[in-house]
Amino acid sequence: MKLSFPESDIQHLADRYEKALNEEELNEEKELLALRSELESRKDRYLTKSELVKILKWKWKPGRPATLAQENSDEMIIKITSNAFCIADVYESLRILTVLKGVGEPMASAVLHLCHKDPYPIWDWRARESVGIPEDRIKDYWRQYVDYCRDLATRNNVNMRTLDRALWQYSRENQ
Repeated sequence: MKLSFPESDIQHLADRYEKALNEEELNEEKELLALRSELESRKDRYLTKSELVKILKWKWKPGRPATLAQENSDEMIIKITSNAFCIADVYESLRILTVLKGVGEPMASAVLHLCHKDPYPIWDWRARESVGIPEDRIKDYWRQYVDYCRDLATRNNVNMRTLDRALWQYSRENQ
């Protein structure tokens, strides 16, 4: 993997991403980022059905996965998400979330990105394009991508959300 732009541009690209959001999108993202604090205050880290649906609607508009997620029981969502959030193995935590209806691997990566105590990137074609991942074969690249993004974020003293925004924005501007 190789970053398609200078590392010194990460914050600048992330800022442009945020400036391009309309007020509704900005508020939606702020709500989701506040969810991390909410999860940390619970005895066990888990998502409710409404929280899961909110994340899926944010990641995938117009919302088919969110509609499918409604078919999961509250108990199943709590059980699966609490299991995924306590596992340290980056692929296993992703895989477990895909047991839920409406949660494929890209959606699972968004859930981990917003909710896991450890930093996770989002498996998005724009972000992958910015680091030179040629295909959507998550099984082949996920561990390597997570490690690469964690190292890149640490080295540049930014959080994973900032890095994800920068990767997405670079692709948007340069595809």
